[in-house]
Amino acid sequence: MQTGMKKTESLRAVIVTGAKACPVLRETFVGLFLLMLLYGLYGAPDAFSAPAIDEYIQGIEQKYGAMQDLSASFEQETYLGSIKRIEKGEGIVCFKKGGKMYWEYKKPSVQKIYLDGKNLWFYLPEDNQVMHNDSSKLPSDITLDLFAGKLKIREKFIVSAVPEDPRHKKNSMVLKLIPRSPQPNLRSLTLWVDGTTYYIYQSSLEDELGNNTTLKFSRIKVDRGLDDAIFTFTPPPGVELFKPPALSPPNPS
Repeated sequence: MQTGMKKTESLRAVIVTGAKACPVLRETFVGLFLLMLLYGLYGAPDAFSAPAIDEYIQGIEQKYGAMQDLSASFEQETYLGSIKRIEKGEGIVCFKKGGKMYWEYKKPSVQKIYLDGKNLWFYLPEDNQVMHNDSSKLPSDITLDLFAGKLKIREKFIVSAVPEDPRHKKNSMVLKLIPRSPQPNLRSLTLWVDGTTYYIYQSSLEDELGNNTTLKFSRIKVDRGLDDAIFTFTPPPGVELFKPPALSPPNPS
């Protein structure tokens, strides 16, 4: 959340003006609900054969589909193309089967995002504000589809391998995913995948506006029996509640 925003206007500005009011939040929701883990057709270098790419894709789909829960720490860096500025954040993220998700930003300010399988809550403790939405009214989320074992990557994306930065892990592959059908908020997603575990330890999402959000994951823990209470939110007394505006019905053809 940008600093200097008036307390009573924080979430109202998010609802009304979106990216202009809160670019970090905008990129968070692009990462969450249009993504985090997955999106030019670039020819794969000779070093990466199609079978090798397919092995990684299959490994990702099987690994995440079999998981019951996952938690990790993350560092986020967002480049805002329109104003040529970089904003950083960090925190923890948790997933659980059944469409459950929890993000907690500890820096630059505390922000908490809860998804219990039905309700989506975005909570700003410092501003005593919360935004609520019904997750069934939101676009399909790539991350949750992958975690639920529903996403077939090659059906949705054109996939290619890109040369790996030598600073990253050995025995890993960098995959670039381009949506087969145009996505208004997603141009490409690059994934850094561990070749032993098939965990995604870094992702970089680019949208059509020239914004780029990179997430680096560490301390990844799988199937630790996360309690459902982690994903449940009850608005505290006195909190200011916002709801996004209703979507307009489509114009008749």
